[in-house]
Amino acid sequence: MTGSTNTLVLGGDTTQSQGTGPTVFDVAQLSATGGNGQFQGFSTFHKTGTSTWQLTETTAQLTPWTVSNGTLSIITDESLGDASGNLTLLNNATLATGADISTVRNVMLGQGGGKFDVSPSTTLALAGMISGPGSLTKAGDGTLTLSGNTLWTGDTHIDGGELVLDGSNGGAQLVSNVIGQDNTALSLRNGATLTGWIDPTDVSIDTTSRWNMTADSLVDEVNLAGTINFAAPSSLPMNAGRTLTATSWHGQDGTVVLNTVLGDDASTTDKIVVNGDTSGNTFMKVNNAGGGGAQTVEGIRVVEVHGASDGTFTKSGRIVAGAYDYSLVKKGTDWFLTSLYVPPPVGPETPAVPVTPAVPVTPRTPDEPGIRVVRPESASYTANLAAANTMFITRLHDRLGEPQYTDALTGEKKVTSMWLRQVGGHNRWKDSSGQMSTQSNRYVIQLGGDIAQWSTDGLQRLHLGVMAGYGNDDSNSRSHVTGYRADGSVSGYSAGLYATWYQNDETRQGLYLDSWAQYGWFNNNVKGQNIQGESYDSSGITASLEAGYTHKLGEFTGSKGSLNEWYIQPQAQAVWMGVRADDHRESNGTRVSAEGEGNLQTRLGIRTYLKGHSKIDDGKARTFQPFVEVNWLHNTHDFGTKMDGVSVYQDGARNLGEIKTGVEGKLNDHLNLWGNVGVQVGDKGYSDSSAMVGMKYSF
Repeated sequence: MTGSTNTLVLGGDTTQSQGTGPTVFDVAQLSATGGNGQFQGFSTFHKTGTSTWQLTETTAQLTPWTVSNGTLSIITDESLGDASGNLTLLNNATLATGADISTVRNVMLGQGGGKFDVSPSTTLALAGMISGPGSLTKAGDGTLTLSGNTLWTGDTHIDGGELVLDGSNGGAQLVSNVIGQDNTALSLRNGATLTGWIDPTDVSIDTTSRWNMTADSLVDEVNLAGTINFAAPSSLPMNAGRTLTATSWHGQDGTVVLNTVLGDDASTTDKIVVNGDTSGNTFMKVNNAGGGGAQTVEGIRVVEVHGASDGTFTKSGRIVAGAYDYSLVKKGTDWFLTSLYVPPPVGPETPAVPVTPAVPVTPRTPDEPGIRVVRPESASYTANLAAANTMFITRLHDRLGEPQYTDALTGEKKVTSMWLRQVGGHNRWKDSSGQMSTQSNRYVIQLGGDIAQWSTDGLQRLHLGVMAGYGNDDSNSRSHVTGYRADGSVSGYSAGLYATWYQNDETRQGLYLDSWAQYGWFNNNVKGQNIQGESYDSSGITASLEAGYTHKLGEFTGSKGSLNEWYIQPQAQAVWMGVRADDHRESNGTRVSAEGEGNLQTRLGIRTYLKGHSKIDDGKARTFQPFVEVNWLHNTHDFGTKMDGVSVYQDGARNLGEIKTGVEGKLNDHLNLWGNVGVQVGDKGYSDSSAMVGMKYSF
């Protein structure tokens, strides 16, 4: 023991007390200059050499200790003086404790690091900051609990006992690799976090704590109630996965987050290997590490068990890539990610009475079991595209209602008019995979009016007008395979021109031609269950050419003197649909593009109606027209969505049958009203129902 320049040094390479015990230093003999202590005026304290010194008694003096070699032993923190004095450990020097000790003292781990040797059945609890470039070693069979800021940059060694990271006070957020020995343990509690790799030790993680695993790790027994997070790869797609190898695994509803290049069976993935047994339940969340989705056969192995595989691994949240939904399934003792759905086996049937077997034939190759699981979001994208292309489609009678609007008393032409129509509709269909059902509700409002008319002979006449509209469509799609849902919505505006020519503008009999073109722009949204929502735009032109011929079949007088005229009107229409959705990349990396642009919808139909005029309305302009209309519609393209190269289409809409009925009427010289309901039916359960009301005012 020496002293110089205000430094007290406890040195030596051997013990100096009787027997084999440590050399003892009574810290109660320390005092400030002029005090009663034997050792006065020292401000720093060093322990050097390989010897062991034990500090006895207590002192309130500020005695910052530096242990540069050997061992300094205490049974109370007060032997190290006031807790504001730091403890510095160098060259793997040791602080040994022989009793339960709790302190807020800060510790510096210098070059060569430091060691805490905790005696059996005791706990050393350090709540102060531990920092420095050195490593930390836990020795002894006791427990070392760290709850302060864990800022050292070296490795962490567990040579004996248990190391506890306790985040109850916001500390214990350790960034360090952990190297353990047999029969040692690491526990993360109360919000603690470890970032690094482990090799090896028992690991226990409570519900609020997390281990961010940065490289391959080897552990013994795992008890998981919290989270093990395989750190995200540095680049996408991930080039190599990481493996967590455990001797045994006990799930306590904890979560493992791993990264997989979601594709086929050969995909790169993080992985768990258990050389022993598994028990309990563990949730598994999978991040797509750059995969575009693909069809699997056996699946992507993510858990490999070599012992009794009694534990379960349960998918947490959606696992999606491209057009596919992946499931986590058990095969044998291992667990796989698969885009293949295998229906549960059908129960055995009562065997039939045996018959004489027929001559055997060469068996065909059996079908591959199961189906490829497609995401419901693909149907939502498709529903948005179909709605954007069709919601503003009009026919002549949709716009003009009662076609004859010449003043019945004066014969004066009503050159200027304004019309308004409102439509509500409901649509149902299935997709081309047969896995999803989609239904949607729409609302459309359009208004317009004639702005000019021309006639070359006073009989035929050309009408020119403008129109604009707003519409929205909300859809939901549900997978019958996974039960997942996706919601789609599209809303937008249109503006355009129309032109109508009548062969006979007085009677509106004979031939008519109607055409229009409009530009539409839309905001689109798709929100899949348990995944992030997506937003994108769409826009484009739709245009139509319609022709019809009105023929009067006859007229008759009703029982109350009403005059009824019966007309028939064959119609044909072609509509070009050019609204296209922007190419889009989802937040999960899936590339989405629209299909079906340039669809040409043709319609052939016939309309029959009665034009009625009641006797009590003689001298008035009031008339009404009940009608029935049937149509056949054909689409040259199916609307669809391509997700990372996999296409999903709307099914059943290529050929549609339609029936529509309603009434159109003129209330006076200026006001027309009309309304109708219609139903379209296609293949594979496709249907569309709509109701419309409209009005027109002629000036």
